[in-house]
Amino acid sequence: MFIRIIEIITVFFVVGFIATQMLWPALTGGTLFPLFKKAGKLEGDLAVAKQEVHDAQLEKEVEQVRKEAEAVKNGTDKV
Repeated sequence: MFIRIIEIITVFFVVGFIATQMLWPALTGGTLFPLFKKAGKLEGDLAVAKQEVHDAQLEKEVEQVRKEAEAVKNGTDKV
């Protein structure tokens, strides 16, 4: 009897998953498997944000090296 209850609960969750991730989005014109799409979108946003931070750090380093080069050209050691 216990196995039968577990089987019914499992079927209930599988049907619920199919209904919320496939049938409803298909009927309303949404994207299939929205649960997984959100995680993928957030990971993409995180990668873009990390790249922007890295670019900003490189730009700052380039600016500092240019200032050092200008100081050497002018004959001063101040940065």
